[in-house]
Amino acid sequence: MKNVHQLRIRLRDMQQKTGEAAQKAASLAAENAWREAQKRAPVRTGRLQASLQKAGQDGKYRVLTRCPYALFVERGTRRMGAQPYLTPAFLQAVQRTPFDLIFREMIV
Repeated sequence: MKNVHQLRIRLRDMQQKTGEAAQKAASLAAENAWREAQKRAPVRTGRLQASLQKAGQDGKYRVLTRCPYALFVERGTRRMGAQPYLTPAFLQAVQRTPFDLIFREMIV
């Protein structure tokens, strides 16, 4: 019975550490995505690039903008070709964020 109790404690501890690692990984991925989006955003006036923000709450992070034409730049229109900056930034951020190392560091 003592071993079962110790196992439960260890599993609870691992669950907590896994949650902390996920939080850290998500925060780092959002930071990387935000920086990459700022680099990739087309600059004509600088408004779009300056409007990019990183926000996080309850373990959920977003890169957002209040620029009214941001979606048109990302996806294009009938008269203007797409200039994706946000989607490639997220893909790049996922590749650059060392999720496995973060989890290994936190759990072991």
